[in-house]
Amino acid sequence: MPAKAESLPSEIWLDIFQYLEGHDLIQAFSRLNLFFTSLLCSSHLRLNIRIKQNESNRRLPMSPWSKIRLSQISSLAAGQRKANCLIQFLRWNAASLLGLRSLSVYLRKSKLD
Repeated sequence: MPAKAESLPSEIWLDIFQYLEGHDLIQAFSRLNLFFTSLLCSSHLRLNIRIKQNESNRRLPMSPWSKIRLSQISSLAAGQRKANCLIQFLRWNAASLLGLRSLSVYLRKSKLD
């Protein structure tokens, strides 16, 4: 019988998932099968999210945020040109970020003067 990905313990998959960016993880595994769907819904899953341009508005119909449970986010980062998106996202969702352990914002020096 050939080996299946589902034969690995859930704990190993959760460890693997922590190295993937949250949006990519959800997109790649959310509709694979019941096993992976249950892993993505696990309360033990922690997501690392990188805010990309124009992604902060989760009220848009096809928003990439629609499949992410905000309480699963443990790390949130925004690059140089996305600080405004991050501020807007935090304004709307700060109360739901219960698992957030790390927040990184990268600013250009010219914006600090």
